[in-house]
Amino acid sequence: MVTASYHTFMTWQQILGLGITGSIAAAVVAAFAGWLNDRSRQRFELQRWRAEFYLRPKLEALRNLHAALVRSHFEINRRAKARVPQNDQEFRNLVERQEMEFLTALTLAEIYLDSETSDAMHVVLGAVRQMVSSIFLRLPEVLATEKYRPSESREPDWQSFHSSFDAAHARLKALLHPDELMTWIENEH
Repeated sequence: MVTASYHTFMTWQQILGLGITGSIAAAVVAAFAGWLNDRSRQRFELQRWRAEFYLRPKLEALRNLHAALVRSHFEINRRAKARVPQNDQEFRNLVERQEMEFLTALTLAEIYLDSETSDAMHVVLGAVRQMVSSIFLRLPEVLATEKYRPSESREPDWQSFHSSFDAAHARLKALLHPDELMTWIENEH
């Protein structure tokens, strides 16, 4: 009988030992799972913060730059080819405003541009300014003065205007393409 109760005692001791060991193992696994969950949550919060405070402003600035680029190109193109403004007020409203909106958008987006895209945008800005000057010099009130007579400065540089726009537009299109954005996001995070 002593032997049977000794075996029963030992069996219960092993069962209780396994229970305690299992509880400890379960606690270790639970702590590790909690740590992994906290780490994952922190990484998610960091990604969310980056998206909110960096990616969103970058995308808005690039989209605004793209919109200003396109608007200025088409409006200035139309004013240089079709109906030239008839006075200084029309010039300021229809032409010069487009240049200023593009310049403002470029200035705000400059922080997000790589050097090639920045260079392309500044080439466009130079071409836009040449076109704006050309339109200004063809205003009737300017033509009436003797002050601005050089005819070569009145002629638009169409080649530069169109080629610079095409190059800059292609750069922004690549930056704003969803596949490129996803590649950028994956590489940054």
